[in-house]
Amino acid sequence: MKRFATTLFLVLLASFAVNAQAQTGELSAVHGIPGLDEAVDVYINGVNSFSFEFGETYGPVPVGTGDYTIEVYYLGAPVPQLSGTVTVDEGGSYTAVAHLDSDSAFALSLFVNEVSPLRWW
Repeated sequence: MKRFATTLFLVLLASFAVNAQAQTGELSAVHGIPGLDEAVDVYINGVNSFSFEFGETYGPVPVGTGDYTIEVYYLGAPVPQLSGTVTVDEGGSYTAVAHLDSDSAFALSLFVNEVSPLRWW
């Protein structure tokens, strides 16, 4: 089932890339909310893109540049605290992380990944 979900995620994100501009960036997702009884569903631009469980990570997956709305559903209902928009710039790398905040409430954080080459002297 995990292999199917991964394949579906890659196919859906690839289709976003094909339909978008020629420039690309990349997206990743991390499920960091412990204690949930079932997997969460992740919607990208209103499309149920994949499901995953605590501790799982997807990506990075190449996507076209532009805005992507990310929404997380649990037990078939949207979780308002777990939604956000990321703007993918050409060559940009982004990670969406669903987690608990300092008050143990659901939170979605969107990070810009540092991907510049390392310099070793």
